[in-house]
Amino acid sequence: MAEHELDVEAVLGSIDIIRQGGRDPAEVFVAAGVNNVTDEELLIAIRSVLEVRADLCQTWQAWSYDKRWSPSPYLDGFEVGHYSAGEHHVRHHANVIDACADFVLSEVRWIVDCRIVGGA
Repeated sequence: MAEHELDVEAVLGSIDIIRQGGRDPAEVFVAAGVNNVTDEELLIAIRSVLEVRADLCQTWQAWSYDKRWSPSPYLDGFEVGHYSAGEHHVRHHANVIDACADFVLSEVRWIVDCRIVGGA
């Protein structure tokens, strides 16, 4: 991978490594190049892979359901938000691919930058 490239497959595939506790999620995401692209570029790249690999949406949904900490982004079907002390920052999507892409973007930016993505 060139210095400024994004490896979106590594981002999406990292969930198995993260779930096993094998590596620090922030390190995995940064190594995949997430800091080299804008939110919009990352969202488009994630969505393009999920359109072909929709099975990954189930994996990321399971990750969201398994998390037991807050504040944190969450995915619940077509709903994506950021739960923090009762505030949800909720966004609704028309399909699971768009919702999952939004969630992955939100999760990446929260883990790497401690930044909430999207609506307030």
